[in-house]
Amino acid sequence: MIRHVAVAALVLGLTGCAQTPDISGFRDVSAPIAATTRFEAPRLDGTWWVRAEFAQAPTQARQVRYVWNGNGSFDIGPDGGALVRHDVSEGARWRASGGAPEIWLLWVDTGYRTAALGTPDGSFGMILDRSATGGTDRIAAARDIFDWFGYDLTKLQETQR
Repeated sequence: MIRHVAVAALVLGLTGCAQTPDISGFRDVSAPIAATTRFEAPRLDGTWWVRAEFAQAPTQARQVRYVWNGNGSFDIGPDGGALVRHDVSEGARWRASGGAPEIWLLWVDTGYRTAALGTPDGSFGMILDRSATGGTDRIAAARDIFDWFGYDLTKLQETQR
């Protein structure tokens, strides 16, 4: 009996020593993160549907446009709305003017139909797709990428149509 109590006390003591994740925004910033090496900027050009995003509550489905300028920058914004210049700083990373966090293309499928974008600080994450519906396998792959990079999937909200 005493031995069981000692083992239980040891387990509880070790549990208390476990590190809690360093959550910033929607991601554990102690988890590794990387931008994809499969990046061809002109292939992102066009209109995308926001299929899911990290938010506290569900959001509306909407479209965003990526306009590749051919000179190392994108203009990005809501379809039909104002676009903001984003300079491609290093591969699949780009920075908006005005001090916004650098956005990374974390993953894109080989056909450039589905993409996962996020920020190293965890303040932003979004799944984009060329279609408003379908692509279940690709959406699942994007979710897996967010999970791998330490994002809290309980905060990933599918957009409502």
